Amino acid sequence: MLCSVLIGSVLVAGPQTAAAQTAGVTTDRVSGSSVYELAVNVAGGSCDTKIGSHSVALASGENWPDALAGTALDRPLLLTTQAFLPAVTREYLAPCASHPSAKVIILGGTAAVSEDVAESLRTLGFRVDRISGVDRYDTARKAARIFAPDTLDTVYVASGVNFADAVAVAPSVTKSTPLILTTPKSLHAEARRFLTAADRSINSVTILGGTAAISADVEAEIEALGISTRRIAGPDRYETAALLARESFAAASCHPVVDVAVASGTVPFGGLVAGAVRGPCQPLLLAPSADEAVPEALSAFGQDWLLAIGSSAATVTAIGSPTEIGEDALTAVATGASFSSEGLTGADPAAATQNWEQVAPSVVHLECFNSSGNRLKTGSGFSVGNGRQIVTNYHVVFEGGQPCTLVRVWVGGSFDEAPQRYFIGHLERYASSRDLALLSLSDSADRLPPVQIASGPLRAGESITALGFPGVGGDTMTLTTGRYSGTVDHDGETWLKTDTAIAPGNSGGPAFNAERELVGVPTLLRVASRGGLGVIGSLGLLIPAADVTALIEGRLGERASTPTNDEGRWEQGSTSRSAEPYILLRTTSSRHDIPSPGDHLEPVVVLFCDDDVQIDFWDSERDTFRGPFISGQTSRSDSQRFGRVPVAYRIGGEGESFTRELWWPTLSNRSIVSGDEGASFVDALVDGSGELTFEYTNTDGKSYSIDFPSIDGAAAAHRSLLQRCRA
Repeated sequence: MLCSVLIGSVLVAGPQTAAAQTAGVTTDRVSGSSVYELAVNVAGGSCDTKIGSHSVALASGENWPDALAGTALDRPLLLTTQAFLPAVTREYLAPCASHPSAKVIILGGTAAVSEDVAESLRTLGFRVDRISGVDRYDTARKAARIFAPDTLDTVYVASGVNFADAVAVAPSVTKSTPLILTTPKSLHAEARRFLTAADRSINSVTILGGTAAISADVEAEIEALGISTRRIAGPDRYETAALLARESFAAASCHPVVDVAVASGTVPFGGLVAGAVRGPCQPLLLAPSADEAVPEALSAFGQDWLLAIGSSAATVTAIGSPTEIGEDALTAVATGASFSSEGLTGADPAAATQNWEQVAPSVVHLECFNSSGNRLKTGSGFSVGNGRQIVTNYHVVFEGGQPCTLVRVWVGGSFDEAPQRYFIGHLERYASSRDLALLSLSDSADRLPPVQIASGPLRAGESITALGFPGVGGDTMTLTTGRYSGTVDHDGETWLKTDTAIAPGNSGGPAFNAERELVGVPTLLRVASRGGLGVIGSLGLLIPAADVTALIEGRLGERASTPTNDEGRWEQGSTSRSAEPYILLRTTSSRHDIPSPGDHLEPVVVLFCDDDVQIDFWDSERDTFRGPFISGQTSRSDSQRFGRVPVAYRIGGEGESFTRELWWPTLSNRSIVSGDEGASFVDALVDGSGELTFEYTNTDGKSYSIDFPSIDGAAAAHRSLLQRCRA
């Protein structure tokens, strides 16, 4: 079953503050004078009967193919010569020889590890098992079968001709996600045998590497077996390893990933022994030898990883000698710094982490409210055009086919700080079929840096990074990264596919390429399940950036009409000078004879905390108060035009009339009545119904009035205000 889930976030709990993003990453190194000593040091230096490493795997240190099968055994992998057991390996094993469950599993036949070596192990006191096939493909199949359950979430398939992709995926290989090998151009018979076994159900296959490593024909053969596939591939082994590593730090179950290793991409044994003891949350990157240039894939990984782990202490460990893994490669991962042929680029290595920080000001957090002031859902958005236009998803700002009564656009957030200020967003244009909406902010709002929209096409495997405010990420901005994996038709439209982790709340946010250009907008999460097995896979769908451009230019969707509401409506907001919340009653059909500076100004009545009441003009063009309501009441030169003006208000048409003195305090434009007078007005308002009418005689001797046709919803809006006041 495949279902698509809109990812706007419905409010279920209050957000929690995320940790400050100040990473403390240290570097370490594990090496040895030989591959045998390296394997021992990676395994822990000595056998430990308490944690179970009395059971180990043993493979040839002279030829690597059989060692690839060791990743499926979930135990340390040691190395040996074909003819004899090296002294350093023997010394490692000796302390555990007397353990009643002491066991060594030899990988490969006697041509790889002789029977003399097996006999030496038995003499020490170990039980010896051997996993041996007619070739590396058969050995890998047999190793994968030993512990595999009847149902497998995914099976990794790597080339048996080259070790790099199999080494990179080794930490992710488990009993439920085994690794098998195939030849590049056709599906090897042993791989087919594993995938078609009658006693096993396989949900999917993950192919490692590009079509040069495993051809499209092999992919087609697997799909012909009725098994879905996905491919993880970069332009080279270093990028492919980085893609696999990103899957670890993008997984919620692994957060935060604090243990990253770097092994050689040209010498196999360090990665083989490290992959055997590392788990899915301990990714393994590959690097060239120290005399070669540091791949940009390591720097890019480091930049995104630093943002993902925040303030968590973390370690990057080199597996091998300084000539195999240079210090520059470690620095690239630990700091995100880039290296050219002249060395580190830029005076400050930490500056490499600022690239995404520079994009953050363009990303906003949205809240949708109904007419009663209740928050319905949240989402994300981003700035475009003139900096006061916001793109988001249609489903973030619409509910039941109707636009949200009020949309708050929170700005100023970052990876370590929640947004502190918001402006009201006004619906300008929308396209429901493409799940897009364009909002505008008033001229008084901050002008945000607009995102740059990509014009070129995406390539399979290209990096995609999503920024937004998913509920699982607390109240600060969250970054996730993955890869572009083609397009798919859904509901008659074309969408971009990505394995970038997206969650409720990411809806409407931006998705960027490696150049920080907008390539899409997260909108759907397609979740696959089978029977009672639960979720077996998920895939994010993005709206292409070209549709965003069409929306902005008016070639897509329809223009939003300005709603009229003869019954009046209550809206929420906060003052521009502080975060003090308020509710206000506004209606385009109010009747008044008050001199106004412009047609775009409308009278409103505003309630603050502590029963403060303000009567003012609302500037619909600037989204702000303009006042004063009582025209000409305040004056810098005439002290007589400060003071109290008797204002009568009547609730319920012909109902009882109340006369109160509304105080106009100096030039601050806070025309309020407060204390007991304010409380009396609020009580009458929330208990009443029908019309609200104000009448007064100004200091110039002229009388004025204003009629609001309805105050329905006052009680619910006031309850919402009180909740926000207490918060």
